Amino acid sequence: MALRIAALITVLLANASCTVSPGASVRTQIAAPAATTGSLRGSPYRIDVPANWNGDLIVYFHGYELPGSERRHPWPKDPLTDIFLSRGFAVAQSAYPEQGWAVTKARVESDALRRHFQIVHRKPRRTYAVGESFGGHLVISSLERLPSSYDGGLSLCGANVPARIMVTNSVDQLAVAEVLFPRMIPLGTHGLADPALPPMLERSALEGIAGRLRESPDKASLLARLIGIEAADVPVSLWVSYAFLREFIDRAGGFPVDNRATDYEKMLGAVDGLNSKVRRYSADPRASRYLEDHGGLTGGIDDPLVVLSNQYDDLMPVRLHAFYRRLVKAAGREHNLIELPPQGHGHCKFTHDQIRSALDRLVVAGGDSPPGS
Repeated sequence: MALRIAALITVLLANASCTVSPGASVRTQIAAPAATTGSLRGSPYRIDVPANWNGDLIVYFHGYELPGSERRHPWPKDPLTDIFLSRGFAVAQSAYPEQGWAVTKARVESDALRRHFQIVHRKPRRTYAVGESFGGHLVISSLERLPSSYDGGLSLCGANVPARIMVTNSVDQLAVAEVLFPRMIPLGTHGLADPALPPMLERSALEGIAGRLRESPDKASLLARLIGIEAADVPVSLWVSYAFLREFIDRAGGFPVDNRATDYEKMLGAVDGLNSKVRRYSADPRASRYLEDHGGLTGGIDDPLVVLSNQYDDLMPVRLHAFYRRLVKAAGREHNLIELPPQGHGHCKFTHDQIRSALDRLVVAGGDSPPGS
C-alpha cells in the first residue's frame, strides 16, 4: 500500500523541479540544435523541431502541477515529445504562468506560444492541441474557446468534464468519507468550507487514511464504489480531492458547489440515514460563476477531437468518461468527437503505440494522411 501511494503522489509531482524567476527571459540551446527553451511573458517554454519536420505543429498541454511544487528552468522535454517528433511534428509546450487548475491562464499562454512559434519559425500547415490529464481539459477548452487557433485536438486520459463536475466529485467523496470514517480527515467547525483548513493534507496523512480504511473494509468498499475506483486507490483519491477542493475555494473566493439536494442514499443505497448524516454545503454564487468562467465546457467543438481514456483510471473514474459526450451531443457536434476504445489500467497508462495510433486518428480526421504513410 505504501509503495502504491508513494507512486501515485510522485505522478502528481512529476513536473516539479526548480523555481522559475517570473521576470527571466532566457533562450537556451539544448543538446539537439532544433530544441530551444526560454521564457515567454513569464512562462517557461520549450520548442522542439525535428530535422524531418512535416510542417505541422503540436501544442502540448502538460498535466496538473500541485500549487507550490518546484518548477524547472529550462523547461524539460515531456516524455511524450519523442513520440511526436518521431512522427515529424514540431512540438511547443508552455509551463503555464501558474500551477494548479489555472485553466484560463494556461490556455492563453499556450496560445501565445503558438503565435511565437509562427514568428520564430513559420506558420504551420496544421496545428493540433494535445494534452494528458489536466492537459486534456485544456485541449478541449482551447478547441471550444480558440477555434481559429487549432485544427483538432487529442485528449489523453483527460479531465474531460467541466470544473463544476470535478469539484462536485471531490465534495461528494469527502463528505461521505466524513460520515463513514469520522475524523479520518481533520476538518474545522465549518467542515470542508472552513477557512482555517490548510491548502493540502500532509503527505504523511495518506498512511493514516489507508490504515482507517483497512480497519473497516466494508465501508472502504462503499467509498470506493461511490468514487468509482478500487479500494486500494481511495486514500490518494481523497488526498487529491481535498487539495483540489481547497485550491478552488481559494481561487473562487468561496465554496463553489452545492450538495444540499444530493441524494447520497440513492448513490450508495447501503447506509441507513446517510442523507441526514452528510454535512451539507451551499454554493457561493460568485464562486459558482468562477467555475463556469474558468473551467466550464460546452461541447461546442468545431474541429475533430480524439479522446483516448483508460479502461481503469484511479484519478478520472470511468463513470465520468461519458459526460463530455453528452455535452457534445447536446451541442449538435457529435460528428467532431472521436472516442477510441479505452486502453490501459491506471491514470495515463498507455503504450507508445496506443498514443501513436490516437495521433494518427486525429491527423486523418483533420483531412491528412497518417505520418509515414
